[in-house]
Amino acid sequence: MKNCCHSVVLTLLFCLVAAGLKAQTPVRGTISSPDSALMGASVTVKGTTISTSTDASGHFSINAPANATLVISYIGYASKEVPVRGQSTLDVQLIPGNTTQLNDIVVVGYGTQRKSDVTGAVFTVKMADIAQTPANRVDDALQG
Repeated sequence: MKNCCHSVVLTLLFCLVAAGLKAQTPVRGTISSPDSALMGASVTVKGTTISTSTDASGHFSINAPANATLVISYIGYASKEVPVRGQSTLDVQLIPGNTTQLNDIVVVGYGTQRKSDVTGAVFTVKMADIAQTPANRVDDALQG
């Protein structure tokens, strides 16, 4: 009797795990602009931390529930929300437009960050200022 209960519990547990795994399906696709594929576009399952980015050809693959919504974003382009609706392939085209995001990005020595996340001082250097600086190297022109 004890073994019978264990096997029933194990069978139920297996069914629950299998159902949970089945709920996540791979979604593949391509993110592009009107001109070309977008390398490094962000693809996120809305409301989760599940995300990926596109490769050099604009292709992505992500596991998402059949009823999920994907949020696609790329700097300088309007973000787009795309419902999966059980599809396994999605091809999305972003349109240029959200240039206000460019003002929120800061290039630092170890990558890029949002202005709001930078804890140190931020300084803007104009190309005209660098051209007037008597320096042989760019890093010398940026000093001070």
